[in-house]
Amino acid sequence: MMNNVIPWKHRDAENAVATNDLSSLSSLRPNWDRLIEQFFGAPARSAPLVNISGPPLDLIESSDTLRVRAEVPGIAPADLQVDLSGDVLTITGEKREESEEHDSRRSYCERRFGRFSRSVRLPCSVEADQVTAEHEAGILTVTLPKSAAARSTNIAISTS
Repeated sequence: MMNNVIPWKHRDAENAVATNDLSSLSSLRPNWDRLIEQFFGAPARSAPLVNISGPPLDLIESSDTLRVRAEVPGIAPADLQVDLSGDVLTITGEKREESEEHDSRRSYCERRFGRFSRSVRLPCSVEADQVTAEHEAGILTVTLPKSAAARSTNIAISTS
């Protein structure tokens, strides 16, 4: 007769795993990239997200442009910065918001602030000198024209 034993973990071991620094996860990145490359048959560098500690992003690709839209409600354009370095677009900013309410019996104050940075790896090369950025209604839109080599072209098929 065999006893079915459930493995027991020491509570300290669980806490040690839970408190590990997230930077230790970066050691998994090369293996993850290799698996993606093997599965999809394309380099993992084509995966768009590089850093996800910031506002939500949309990456929209058309035949001649890439458009990146970021939700940045309550952040003034002066508090935002857009950088393009190689094939990585980075949006950084700082949120500074204060609200106060007073009545005859009490005061209520609330402050939200902090810096953020969000990067996205672009799937193709772009014309860096023609990149534009617009801020409207809490949405930052960065338009990146594709380089001539990256643009898709329609090739006519001739009949003989």
